[in-house]
Amino acid sequence: MFESLPNQDILVTVTMFTAKSIVENYRNFIFPKTNIEEVIIGGGGSYNKTLLNMIQLLLGDSIQVLTQEELGYSSEAKEAVAFALLANETFHGNTSNVPKATGADFDVILGNMTFPPSYLKGCIDAF
Repeated sequence: MFESLPNQDILVTVTMFTAKSIVENYRNFIFPKTNIEEVIIGGGGSYNKTLLNMIQLLLGDSIQVLTQEELGYSSEAKEAVAFALLANETFHGNTSNVPKATGADFDVILGNMTFPPSYLKGCIDAF
């Protein structure tokens, strides 16, 4: 069906579709609730300069598009950083779910901490 199209045309179309879907969701869910001055892109897509340029074009000049790398963070470590942040919140007894995003009825502490028996023995002996 698309055999006659050059590969570059297909790639640019899919990339623009991705950029438009990202910006459309900002317009539908972020902009009605808050004004922002910058969007920070992370993960594999942040290495795609064409995608970043398309997102910037669609957002306009009033919003700056940055990558995590420009802020000193690695996109390759994005998941590790996210889990470290969630673990920190759990360790300190803080809730970290987002009920408006997930549909949950209330805030909860995510995950649990399981300590080795030797750690627990030290805690019990302290009392």
